[in-house]
Amino acid sequence: MKPRLIDELAQYKRLSSGWTYFLLSKDKKYLKIGRCTSDLSLRIKAINNDINYKGKEFRFVMAISDKHFERYFQSMFSRFRANYNWNDGLTQERNLTFPEVWRKARDKAKSVNGKYCKYQAEQCLWLYSSKTVIELFKVPRNKIANKLRDIVEGELDLQ
Repeated sequence: MKPRLIDELAQYKRLSSGWTYFLLSKDKKYLKIGRCTSDLSLRIKAINNDINYKGKEFRFVMAISDKHFERYFQSMFSRFRANYNWNDGLTQERNLTFPEVWRKARDKAKSVNGKYCKYQAEQCLWLYSSKTVIELFKVPRNKIANKLRDIVEGELDLQ
């Protein structure tokens, strides 16, 4: 059976197979991919009230009938995963991608030693960063956020 794609919450109907949903933050910087077998509008409210997503103001973009697509699309966008936090005592940041947290570790090591040293950067990464289980993706607005529907339809061959 071909999956069904909806782009309005009014089209939502509860299914035993559940839904894989896509939410974009108000600034279109963050993408949340999840699955839901209960009321989708209540799930979106819960996410917007969750402390891990504070200030993001997620909005519904689309959903695919079947919760099993969640893992597929999360792996597809994995290079954009924003599941690191940084706290070195001076600065505290949340929802960073690996390249962003590595840059912070590299810069911290350089400021301590006066020069770049990979070993010291790895030590800073280990000391000052933490990995989270948050399913949040920091996506480029023009490459992904504005073309998300086309990307999903293309992957599911719905066009």
